[in-house]
Amino acid sequence: MTLRQSILFGLLPTLVLSGCNKKVAPPEAAQGAANFSTASAIATVERPADSTLAYTHQVTAEVSGEGLLQRLDAVRAACVSDRANACTVLDVARSDNGGVPSGRIVVRLAPAGVDPLVRLAGQGGKLLSVTTHADDLAQPVQDAERQLAQLNAYREKLTGFLERRDLGVDQLLTVSKELTSVQTQIDDLNTTRATLRRRIDTDLLTIKLQVPRLEAESQSSRVGDAARGFLSTMVGSLAEVIEFTAEALPWLIIWIPGFLGVRWLWNRTSRWLRGRATPPPPRAG
Repeated sequence: MTLRQSILFGLLPTLVLSGCNKKVAPPEAAQGAANFSTASAIATVERPADSTLAYTHQVTAEVSGEGLLQRLDAVRAACVSDRANACTVLDVARSDNGGVPSGRIVVRLAPAGVDPLVRLAGQGGKLLSVTTHADDLAQPVQDAERQLAQLNAYREKLTGFLERRDLGVDQLLTVSKELTSVQTQIDDLNTTRATLRRRIDTDLLTIKLQVPRLEAESQSSRVGDAARGFLSTMVGSLAEVIEFTAEALPWLIIWIPGFLGVRWLWNRTSRWLRGRATPPPPRAG
């Protein structure tokens, strides 16, 4: 092993344990699948069996708006079917605000499955950012192990007390109650330890998909134009109604009394004509 390799292998644990964020910013000219070759490079690094680092990845990619939501569904389906890496979908969010689609999916899976899933998410798109963060869970793991060891030793002592024949009934009840309490604490700590182990053995991956900036601006501009056109049309129509009302109102003031007068005169004339046409009743003999 060369001196340079020795220095690199010596610095790697220090850099990882520091828990600092690692951001990857590919050149703007690089697009397509080539951008995703380094999307989850840390996932390919061999991790020791006694590692206590829990990795979290944040990926943001640009995908054409026509297939963005379909791509989100494809990532979800790929995760559900990836039993080899125990992929679990934790959250899926999608929106189509003003014709501008976007999506986000959060999954937990084995490190080996991170890179293929990121490649699928950004296939034919452009990688904007990748952030990888490692939390060192060494202290919580050690605390859980220490407490488990103490509780297991205490449980053995309590079990030994129960085997004694010189204990009274009250003492047996007290020991049994304490043993039940200790067993409950042991079960809770086993659950905590399993959760910590799952965080260490699997990675939390968040993938955000968005349309290219120019496409989003174009869609937003179309929506804005439509909204402004709607408002302009409504205001113009309202103005025409007001103008028509203003022009028709004077005629209505003249037309309505005239109409009522003509109707009254017509009714009077009709009654007079009917009166003249009716013959007088015959006189009684």
